[in-house]
Amino acid sequence: MAFDNRRALWLAAGLLSGLGTAFCIAELRKFIREKCTRKPLSHLEDNIKLEDLEILVRSSNYSLRKSAEQVVLDKAMKNKNLDFIVNACFSDDEFQVLKAVVALAMLVKNSERNEREKLIEHKVLESLSHSLVQSVQVGYRRLVEMGGYDLRLQRCASESLFHLIYDEEATKLRLAQSNSSIFAVVLQLISEGRSKEVMRWSLFIVHQLASCDSLRPELLANGVIPAVSAMLVRNQGDFILMKTCLHTMVMFVNNTTESEIAHLKEMAKYDVFRTAVVSLRAGTRKL
Repeated sequence: MAFDNRRALWLAAGLLSGLGTAFCIAELRKFIREKCTRKPLSHLEDNIKLEDLEILVRSSNYSLRKSAEQVVLDKAMKNKNLDFIVNACFSDDEFQVLKAVVALAMLVKNSERNEREKLIEHKVLESLSHSLVQSVQVGYRRLVEMGGYDLRLQRCASESLFHLIYDEEATKLRLAQSNSSIFAVVLQLISEGRSKEVMRWSLFIVHQLASCDSLRPELLANGVIPAVSAMLVRNQGDFILMKTCLHTMVMFVNNTTESEIAHLKEMAKYDVFRTAVVSLRAGTRKL
C-alpha cells in the first residue's frame, strides 16, 4: 500500500521520537479505514471469470461447489444475461438451445417466488414452451444424434414449466395464450414420449391446465380423455401417476351434464373403471 506522504511523515516522526503516540495511533486507524476497506462481495463476484467459476463448480469440495453455483446463478439472473439466455431458446443452433433450456431449468429450480415472477416477466414461459414444442413438432435432429440429448431438453423444459405454473392460475393462462400448441404437445408426450420422466412432467402440466375451467375445452379438443385414460391403464402400480390421471379425469366429469356423461362413456372404452376398481380392491389407499 502506498502511504500518504504527509501522514507517513507524522507517523515516522512520532514513532522515532517516542512522542505523539496517541496522534500516531489515531492517524494509523484513519488511514487503515480509508485505504484497506474491503471491496463489496458483489464487486468481487462480478470480477470472477466464468472460466474460473466453471472449474469451481466441478470442485470435489461441496461448500466451494455450491458457492460457485450460487455466484453463477446470481450472474445469470441479471437482466442482460437473463435476456440473452431466453433469446438463445429461439436459436437455430440446437446445442445453444439445449444449453439455454438447461440454464433456465437451473434458475427455476433454485429460485424463490419473487425471483420466479422476474423469470416470467422476462418471458421464460414463452421460451421454454417454444423449445418444448419445437422438440416435438419439428425435432432437434442433431441433439437426437448426440445420444438422446433431445430428451434432456424435454425433461428440463417440462419440469420447469410445471414448477412455474403450479397453483398459479394467471401463469397457466399466460402459458396457454403464449403458445397454443402446448396443449397438443404435452398430450403427445404423454401418449408417445420416449422418456418416463418427460411423460410424468407432461402429465403434471396437463393436470394443472385442467384445473382452469377456461382451458378444459382446448384440452378436450386435443384428446385429453384418450391420452390420460391410456396412461392410467399403462401405469398400473405407479400410484402417483394413477392418482394424477384419475384426478385429471374427474375434473371433466364432476357434473351430470350430457357432455360430461359422454366423457364418462369415452373413458369406459379405455377400461379406466376396471383399472380403478382393481386397484381399490387391492387395497391401494393412495388412490
